[in-house]
Formats: sequence, C-alpha cells, structure tokens
Amino acid sequence: MRQNHLLVKKILPLVLLLVFCISSTCMAANLNNHPVVGIVPFHDNGLISKEFSREEMKDVVDFAYNALLESDRFELVERTRQRDILNEYSFDMSGLVDEDTCAAIGNQLGAQYLLLGSINGLTTRHSETTVVGAGTKRAQVTATVSMRLVDVETGRVVAASMGRSKKNNTLVKAPLGLIRIGTDEVDKQQALDALESAIEDAVNGPRGLIARMDGKASGSKTHR
Repeated sequence: MRQNHLLVKKILPLVLLLVFCISSTCMAANLNNHPVVGIVPFHDNGLISKEFSREEMKDVVDFAYNALLESDRFELVERTRQRDILNEYSFDMSGLVDEDTCAAIGNQLGAQYLLLGSINGLTTRHSETTVVGAGTKRAQVTATVSMRLVDVETGRVVAASMGRSKKNNTLVKAPLGLIRIGTDEVDKQQALDALESAIEDAVNGPRGLIARMDGKASGSKTHR
C-alpha cells in the first residue's frame, strides 16, 4: 500500500506537467490557427489633449479591425453584427468588461477571443527652431494604445501589447516670413494618423500581439 502511495506521488507531478504542456500546446495551436476574434470598443480614459474630442476616438476600433484583418492571422466577426450585439450591452468608450460579460459577449459573437483595448494617451507638443527669422515650427501628436487578447471561455489574457506613434505637422519659414510652407497647427487627421500607426505597432510591431503570440517579441520600438 505504501509503495502504491509513493508511486502516485512520483507519477502525479509528471501527469500535471503533461496536462499543462498539452493545454499550452492547444492554446498556441488555437492562437496560430486563425482564431475568431471580436473587438470591444476601446476605453479612452487616458490623457487626451484638449484639441481632441473623445467622440472622435471611436475610429480606433476600425483601425484595430483593419490591422488584425490585414495581418492574415485572425478571423474577425463581421463589423455590423459585432456592432449590433455590442449595442445591446450599451457599451461606451469608458465601459468595463468583466469575466462574465466577456463570456456572454464572446458566445453571442461566436468568438473564441475578445480584443480589449485602451487609448492610454493622445497628446500634443509644440516646438520651434528659428535662426534670423527663418526656421521651422512643429506640432507633434503622440498616441499610445494598449491591447489585451482575452480567451472568452476562461477570461484569461493570452497576449497583451502596447503601441506608440508620433506624427508631426511642420511649418517652414523663410527669413522675414516671406515664404511659409506647411502648417504647425494640430488637426484631427494628424491625431487619427497617430492612432492608426499606434494600433499597427500594437498588432504588428516588434513587441506587438503577433510577435508575442509567436514568442518573438523584441525590444521596444516606436512605429512611425
């Protein structure tokens, strides 16, 4: 009897290790076999400069949809169907998704995973370089986003990433202001371009979702 007990104690850790390895392998296989993904509206609770309206930030979901689709690594829930189902939950840009809600949404969407995201920051910075009345003025917009890929069944975050991008508007002035080329004004398109590039970085960058799924994430790099 004692021998059987000792045998069980020796075998049990090996069985648990085998189960863990099989589970990890299955998860990796699922992630690398065009998993079905639904995208929840991004939170915008980060720092947003006064030049921008939080209402304008809703375009970021379309950027995420396009980046995932063009990566050819995911099967995405059709946009209109996704939007209709999410509207039932009265989502807004500041809403939170808990484990129970995640499972309910995922099941209705027929998704294996949900992509949850946040706009961590959309900020502006102005700078100027002038020599004898000539020089340049820049308006720089910096966008930072984060993403989490959540397993609908378990509520577990299986991959997470951040993306960052900077976009400049530049005004070049000749002496005495006789010639002016470009602009140093901050505009909506500049902000959207920065957000789109930040999303692209978070998906396909060196530390993006795909690199993490493949175990190839490298050092941080800004996507421009």
